[in-house]
Amino acid sequence: MFSEERPAKRLRLAGPPPHTRSMLERGHNGKKQSEEALLLLDSVATGTVLSCTWVGNAHLPCIHRKTPTPISDSSRNHILGSGLHYTKTVDMSIGDHTNKMRFELTDMPSGHLDRYLPMAWLKDHNPDINWEKGSLRWRSDYCKTHCL
Repeated sequence: MFSEERPAKRLRLAGPPPHTRSMLERGHNGKKQSEEALLLLDSVATGTVLSCTWVGNAHLPCIHRKTPTPISDSSRNHILGSGLHYTKTVDMSIGDHTNKMRFELTDMPSGHLDRYLPMAWLKDHNPDINWEKGSLRWRSDYCKTHCL
């Protein structure tokens, strides 16, 4: 009934990669500095998360949290090292879209991703995603008021 052979050619799903490049900008001694970061839009993550390694390399100022606030990944597992520190407010840009954010810090596998944006961010900004072109468009009332 079912063939156990693999098809000669696998179909490739169209759409953007599960991540995108973005910029974080911060002010320091009256000067602005920008650093590129690899970003994953994660519809199940419970908080905005940024890699400790990336933060160290970018010399981004952080604040120690008195009471830890655990952050969960897409599998609803506690992300080790999360909830202890967070960044000061930074400007995050994806294309022409910029908003002010703070990020929780956590250990992330080196070289894979620099940060996650959670469902709450997706709900607030409600981007139009063009899966064929791999692009995002911003037209929500929230973005018109706060980000563009």
